[in-house]
Parts: sequence; structure tokens; C-alpha cells
Amino acid sequence: LGAFWLYALREVQSDHLQLYLAGRERWREGKLDEAARDYRAFVDQYADATRPFVLRRSYPTEASAWFALGRVEADRGRMDEALAAWRRSMRLEPGRGRREYRDLLLETGRAAELAGFAEGELAADRTSAIAWWDLGAARLALGDPAGAAVAYRQALEHLPTLLARLGVSSGAELTAEEGDLLNLLAVAHLEAGERDAAQA
Repeated sequence: LGAFWLYALREVQSDHLQLYLAGRERWREGKLDEAARDYRAFVDQYADATRPFVLRRSYPTEASAWFALGRVEADRGRMDEALAAWRRSMRLEPGRGRREYRDLLLETGRAAELAGFAEGELAADRTSAIAWWDLGAARLALGDPAGAAVAYRQALEHLPTLLARLGVSSGAELTAEEGDLLNLLAVAHLEAGERDAAQA
């Protein structure tokens, strides 16, 4: 009975995996409606298909499927659905889809929503360089360059801790992240009319 149950579970997971693979293939072929359908079916069935454990190696996570669905929905022009998919992805796997989520909020004129998202993260962790970075971007887009400069300075202050956690050495030479933040800080100072600070 145990062997039969394991065999049946493996078959269920094989069928379930095909939804993910089909979604990826249809996305590559430009069949976005079908890709979205397959990915959504995969996430809808995920809990049942993977209970009580996953038997197959390299099985996609639920977060990875939500992330992929977000990209498909964005390509379909369904921005609300894309943002919702990336929120699900981030809840399951912190950081998964965050850059895409932030960029889409800015591209669709939802800087206030991005500010609220970043402030919520800072309420939980005031040392989050990424949250400060996102708050700076939101404030700049909202026409508050002075507030953006404050946020970018906070991001720079906490960036070394983040880089160390990622295994990136920060020393005499600027990292790409530090260079990006300094450029953004200069832009914020310029827009705030603070030319000397921008030059520095």
C-alpha cells in the first residue's frame, strides 16, 4: 500500500509539473493567455499536489510560479493581476519579484502605493537598505525630492550591511549599488535645488 501511495503521489506531481512546464513553453511562444492559464492552474493546485511532501527533484516552488505568472500578466497588460501575483510571490519568498513589483508601480504611476509598501517594510525593519531605496524612488516620483534625499542617505548608510550579507565586498572602490544610490541622491538634491550637495 505504501509503495502504491508513493507511486500515485509521484504521478500527481508529474502531471502537476507539466502545467508549469507548459506555461513556460507557451510564454516563450507568445501564447500569453494560455501561459497565464497554466501557471494559475499550477498555483491553484500546488497545495494539494505537494501534500505531504515533494518527491521530485528541482520541483518549482509556489513562489517561483507566482513570480512567473506576474511576468506573464504584465506582458498581457493586466497590471493589477501582475502586482497581485508578485505580492503573493514575495509573501512566500521574501524578495522574489520585488524589483519587478517596484518598477511596475513606478511605471504605472502608483508611487504612493510604493511609498506605503516601503514604509510598511521599514516599520518592521528600519535598517532595510532596499526599503529605504524604494521609499526614495517613491518620494522622488511624488515630487518630494528633499524627502527622497533623506531616504537615499538612509539607504546608503545601511547598504554595507546588505552587501556583506550578499557576500559583496565594499571597500575603497564603489560597488555598482553604491554608485547607483549616489547618482540617485545627486538627482534628488538637484531637484530640491541643492546644487552644492548634488555636486558633492
